[in-house]
Amino acid sequence: MWLLKFFAITIGFLILALVVLQKLGLIGIGVRTSGNVYVDHFANIAVTTWLYIILFLIEAILVLMLFRFRNSP
Repeated sequence: MWLLKFFAITIGFLILALVVLQKLGLIGIGVRTSGNVYVDHFANIAVTTWLYIILFLIEAILVLMLFRFRNSP
């Protein structure tokens, strides 16, 4: 149970850190080509969106598991 709480808090902080760092412009998540340059802005949005979706799904699963185990006898 404590391990699930730890993972849920850790993923939550990862999401928060990703949002803050991206809004401050300290990180750029994009797709690199063989020329080692970023592709267009839409590719950056797509990669960032998938990263957010994956992190939010992991967080939702962990929180649902925590609520399920909390109510069990």
